[in-house]
Amino acid sequence: MRIMHVVPELKLAGAQIMVENLSSKLKGKGQEPIIVSLYNINTPIVERLNSAGIKVYFLDKKSGFDPRAILRLRKLIKKEKPDIIHTHSYALKYAYFAVKATKYKRLVHTVHNLADRETTPINLKLERKLFRKGKVQPVAISPLIKESIMLFYDLGSDSVPMIFNGIPLDKCLVKKDYKEKNDRVRIIHIGRFQEQKNHEMIVRAMVDVCKKHPESKLSLFGEGELLDSVKKQVEELKIDSKIVFEGLTDDPYKELNSSDIFILPSKWEGMPITLIEAMASAMPCVVTAVGGVPDMVEDNISGLISEIDESDLSEKICYLIENEDVRKRLGEAALEKSKMFSSDEMCDKYIDLYKRMM
Repeated sequence: MRIMHVVPELKLAGAQIMVENLSSKLKGKGQEPIIVSLYNINTPIVERLNSAGIKVYFLDKKSGFDPRAILRLRKLIKKEKPDIIHTHSYALKYAYFAVKATKYKRLVHTVHNLADRETTPINLKLERKLFRKGKVQPVAISPLIKESIMLFYDLGSDSVPMIFNGIPLDKCLVKKDYKEKNDRVRIIHIGRFQEQKNHEMIVRAMVDVCKKHPESKLSLFGEGELLDSVKKQVEELKIDSKIVFEGLTDDPYKELNSSDIFILPSKWEGMPITLIEAMASAMPCVVTAVGGVPDMVEDNISGLISEIDESDLSEKICYLIENEDVRKRLGEAALEKSKMFSSDEMCDKYIDLYKRMM
């Protein structure tokens, strides 16, 4: 099968990494994935896809709604003749209009976040029509997201298959040693600097953590529109010696393995790839119970659940700093739970779905 994935761009973010992981496995299982990015942005994902021999096209979309991108996509679909078009985020709108005048009916759309967070009022009416009339097959990435799709779009359970996101588990560097290195604790967060990831609360929590445990440091990986304001906040709170802005990383496994505690206290989430990577690296994790996260982490069994509150977050982090045995127990349980989220299993389930639509 020829499967065309259409994404807004190929930045280093969860949905895009999921597309990379799925496409790599599809190719390895004898399928032919094709990636189409609306925006022309070159990233490590693009380089890895090219190295794997996976076609990547760019539509040179301009800011705002760009009808020319629809025309370019229509020509590309005619050229490549995919068996399935698989869309992500707002790329669904472009793919639908590109095939609207044709008899093409095999469109799949993965919803990567809670339904009300994924769409916009402008797109909602179109998406509800497409899903309810069976013109596009929505896919949920967790049970909670499936429930949100059913409620938001008024769909029955049978209309919304659920397929967990997955990563290549064999690439993870599994943590073996939970002792602090040189009496220093490295806390790590990986995520874009945007409201969803809650960096401002992380920084406020670290003020208290550093008072109790001055040997601790926080590494923040990512870029985004709030990066400068978070840097300013760190300077104003005078904890710039305790927080390191690391930029992007194309090797999260190495960074996770060299850290002690992973945190993801987001305001909302879908099914975060970075959390799967941390769990599969046997990291003790502190997370908030948002989106699909409760389907991944059970409190005090495979991680710690924090309220969206800086005091509770700092308390959970300090508890892990002070208890090596708990870090080890939670990390080992997270590793076991992560086996549910392999890219092999994700790929097999999508192939089954694609075949049912043929």
